[in-house]
Amino acid sequence: PSRSTGACSMGARSSLARGTRTRSPSCTPWLRWLTSRASWLMLSGSTGVHSTGARSASPAPHSYRMNTLIYAHNLAGLLEEQGGQGRLVEAETLHRRVLNEREILLGASHPGTLRAAHYLAKMLNKLDKRDEAEPLYRRVLDGREEQLGARHTDTLTIVHALAALADKQGKLADAERLYRRALDGREEREPGATLISHEHAHLCAQPGGAARGTGRPGQAG
Repeated sequence: PSRSTGACSMGARSSLARGTRTRSPSCTPWLRWLTSRASWLMLSGSTGVHSTGARSASPAPHSYRMNTLIYAHNLAGLLEEQGGQGRLVEAETLHRRVLNEREILLGASHPGTLRAAHYLAKMLNKLDKRDEAEPLYRRVLDGREEQLGARHTDTLTIVHALAALADKQGKLADAERLYRRALDGREEREPGATLISHEHAHLCAQPGGAARGTGRPGQAG
């Protein structure tokens, strides 16, 4: 034991022997830390001790694992900004990790899990893995329709992203239908603020479809 803990024990014994309630000054901080630590362990459920008294390797506390995923997500975003094929592939790996972990921790339909699926879909779209991105976008759309409603702004954002993806895939009929749905929903919520979507819906009906890869504002991912 350290000198401070030894002093604590001696002070406590001498106080008990005298029948007093006085604590040694060096003992108080140690007891305060020990008490707070024990309380944290009980609240987090991470002691790893079962009713049999045997210690096992328990998983990290939920909040700790969630914070780790935030770090992974932020790193993925930085790698995306830096660009380059190697960076984007690494970002994809991190986005997949975040999605998989959130499915375990939060469940498949949790809003946080759906956000992770959306980020991965955008990453795959950027890597031209559109066939992999599409089911993820549709999963997010289904979840947001159920949780937020078909006309919610966040739902319409995914509708527009699916329209842009269908446009790039050459599925012009699907793209037009989705663009029109996004347009109608946005005009209902914000009249006069949807000229870009209206332009896309018009262009989709023309030979060759809407302009692709132009970086035009409003082509949300």
